[in-house]
Amino acid sequence: MLKRLVFAAAGLLLAHHSAQAEGNPLPLCPGIAQVMAADPLLRDAFKAAYPNIAERKGKKAVSEPCVYPFQAILYESAVVLLTLGQIPGEACHSCGAKISAVFLQWNGSALTPVGRHDEFTETGTFGSARVVTPIRLGADDGVVLQESGTFQGITSSSIRPFVFQGEQAKPLEPQEGIPSGFTDCGAKVDGKRCSDIDATWWVDPGGRLLVTYSGTWVDKSKAFGTVVYKRKGDALVIVSGAKIAADRNEP
Repeated sequence: MLKRLVFAAAGLLLAHHSAQAEGNPLPLCPGIAQVMAADPLLRDAFKAAYPNIAERKGKKAVSEPCVYPFQAILYESAVVLLTLGQIPGEACHSCGAKISAVFLQWNGSALTPVGRHDEFTETGTFGSARVVTPIRLGADDGVVLQESGTFQGITSSSIRPFVFQGEQAKPLEPQEGIPSGFTDCGAKVDGKRCSDIDATWWVDPGGRLLVTYSGTWVDKSKAFGTVVYKRKGDALVIVSGAKIAADRNEP
C-alpha cells in the first residue's frame, strides 16, 4: 500500500532540499506586526535573530522576497525560529515556501542566536507552508512537515521529518517523505468509485514514528493498519507493519 501512495505522491509533490551559506539577510516582509503581536515567543525569537532588519518598501514589496516570521518552537533547552522567504500566498502558483531556521539559546531571560540554516527545504504551494509539528527522535529535536498537493482533482499528502544537529536541519530518509493520504474522488464523475485514503501519525514515548492508515481503494479493498518507523542514523526504517507498506498490484 505504501508504495502505491509513494508513486501517487511523486507526481504531485515537489520538494527541494538546499542549504545555503549565511549571507546578507533579506529585508523584513511588510505588514507582519500583527503576526508577531499575537505570539510573544515568535516576536522575541525574531527580534533576537534579526535585531536590525529593515522592512521592505515599495509598490512590489508584498510579492518580492523577504523574511517572514512563520513559527517559533520552544524545545527543552532551545528555541528554533522558522521563517519563510516571502509572504504566504504571494508567490507564484505551485511555488513552494522556502523555509529557513535560526537556532537560539537562552542567556538568562534573553534569547541569543547560535546558528542558522538558510532555506533548508522548500514545501507547500503559493509560498505557504502547511503544518510544522515539533518532535523528538532519539537524542535530537526536530520537526515534521505536513505537505499536500492537488492536481486535476487528485490530492496526495505526505509527512517529512527533519532533525536538528549542529545547528543544521537534516532530513531523514526516506527523503521523499512518508505518504499520509491520497484521494482521486475529486477527479471522478457520476458517482464512480474512487480511492480515499487518510492517515494519522504520532511519535510514541520510545521515539518511534507511527502512521495509521484508513480508507478504501477504488477496488473497495480496505486500507487499514499501522506502520511503525524507528530511527537508525539518518533514516527512518520500518520495524512493524511491513505488510501494510509492501507493494500491491493495482486493482
